[in-house]
Amino acid sequence: MTLNAVNASNWARARDLAWKHSASIIAIGITVFLQVVYLFPLPDRWMIDSGLMGNFLTESYGILLTVVLLERLLRTEESLRNEKARQLANSEFTVVYSRCIELWTIFADATSDDAGPVPMFDASVAQRMRTVNVFGPAHVHPVRPINVYARQRLQELEKFIQTAMLRYVQYADMEVLEAVQEIERSLFLEMVRLCDVLAQSAQQRGQFPGFPAPDNRFEEMLPIEQLRNAINLSRSRLSPPAPPIARPMLRFRPPRPATAD
Repeated sequence: MTLNAVNASNWARARDLAWKHSASIIAIGITVFLQVVYLFPLPDRWMIDSGLMGNFLTESYGILLTVVLLERLLRTEESLRNEKARQLANSEFTVVYSRCIELWTIFADATSDDAGPVPMFDASVAQRMRTVNVFGPAHVHPVRPINVYARQRLQELEKFIQTAMLRYVQYADMEVLEAVQEIERSLFLEMVRLCDVLAQSAQQRGQFPGFPAPDNRFEEMLPIEQLRNAINLSRSRLSPPAPPIARPMLRFRPPRPATAD
């Protein structure tokens, strides 16, 4: 971010803050002006009766107190409303997190389990992905090929992300929004879109049509930990703080036997 962009952002933040507290600022300005006039009288030709000025000053104190209290009440109500919106945003993006894990487990032929035996980015998961035929049946009813089912779930995930971003972009924490954007741009989602082409290309080269998971830097394919940490950070800022999301673990399932045509 450039210096000009930082200055523009700071100016916009100051302008928004001044607008939110404009009533109090005006009331304080009027009160200070009357106080100065009362303590330092004007020349005789502009002189205002001291008794009248005292009444003006007393009234201004009452107006100032009323405005500040009303603004405080309105700000408290707005804060509670924003807090509720942030809770809803966290719930929505937690669904995004869960659906990303579900999509991941399709290609590992596994299920997600907080107390499972294998970490999500364990080397055995990469091996499992490479040895599961993406054209084989998925563990769903009605039975569909893994590539078809994964493509359907990907489309649902992308639509859900777009809806959640539009609905909660003003309320979600910036760390959560940035993490969701990283998910959208992740290599894993792009590979799911191209899984048919990648598997067919592998078959043409005489290789097994599994998901081409790499051996090293496996976790960079899907920055799910960034999203989990961002959601947990946002949850910790709530009042009261919400419990954190546990790190996902996987349990492998026995492959489903291929159905006869």
